[in-house]
Amino acid sequence: MRSRSFAAVVFFLFSITAYGQDEDYNAIAARYENENAVLTNNSEHLVINYKDGTLSAVSYVTEERLLISSVSHGMYNTQDVYHSYFNKLDDITAEALVPGKRGYKTIKAADYKTTASEHENVFYDDAKQTEVTFAGLVQNAVTRINYTIVHK
Repeated sequence: MRSRSFAAVVFFLFSITAYGQDEDYNAIAARYENENAVLTNNSEHLVINYKDGTLSAVSYVTEERLLISSVSHGMYNTQDVYHSYFNKLDDITAEALVPGKRGYKTIKAADYKTTASEHENVFYDDAKQTEVTFAGLVQNAVTRINYTIVHK
């Protein structure tokens, strides 16, 4: 009997990208001028593979936020990613896009801190959170985080 393997790709696009590709951050900021920040991309791409009788699942997540108000850079300078034994954080990168005279300057996030997630549950769980701190944020900056979760 021949062994069969195939990959099933399932897209769970929890996407809030309601913006056209030709629309820039300034136009988005003008449209939502009364908001502190707007998610410009919140997507998850889940890949499920079946090979030799075993399933594997990996999520590729992107979150991007435009900081619109003059106080938002203080409100949104950190972001948490939640994970656990069953949903292992495999890879994480984060950056801030800071507006300048000639477009946006990229500043890589350098501070990643993983701690036990503080939930007020009766039972112990192994939930963790990785906090990413962004530096150099100003009004109209963009924070972007990409991470991979391996589902056991």
